[in-house]
Amino acid sequence: MRRRAFAFVLLLVCVFALLSPHALAVAPGDWDKTQPGVLEAGHLYSKMMTLLLALESGIPLDRVITIPDAAKNIPDHSSLIPVFPGEQMTFQDLLYGFTINSGNDGSNAIAVLVSGSIEAFVAKMNERAAEIGCTDTHFSNAHGYHDD
Repeated sequence: MRRRAFAFVLLLVCVFALLSPHALAVAPGDWDKTQPGVLEAGHLYSKMMTLLLALESGIPLDRVITIPDAAKNIPDHSSLIPVFPGEQMTFQDLLYGFTINSGNDGSNAIAVLVSGSIEAFVAKMNERAAEIGCTDTHFSNAHGYHDD
């Protein structure tokens, strides 16, 4: 029950985050920032799959985790929680920071904690997307930063 309540709260946080101006910082070229209310499906970016797999992983929310080195391997100008390799916190706090700040450092940390490597996590993301019918979806990283 506690995991469901936490998942619901995180979902609400993500919805509010998507509606904030900060969430629109990474946008496709055809989005007109002078008219932020005019959105199409292709204009919305999020990290829902990373969050879904984190919550489905079975890692207890109160488990103290150590941030892996992969957290620092993010694109320039990425949004950050910030977290630092070797830092310790609960898995729940990592998920909060990841969702509230849209932290790419946190997404890489989650990937390694859940699957052992970013590559294995990305494979899991694509498998899970196929399972739930996301046929036009392909992930190449855990954080959703654009990759041609």
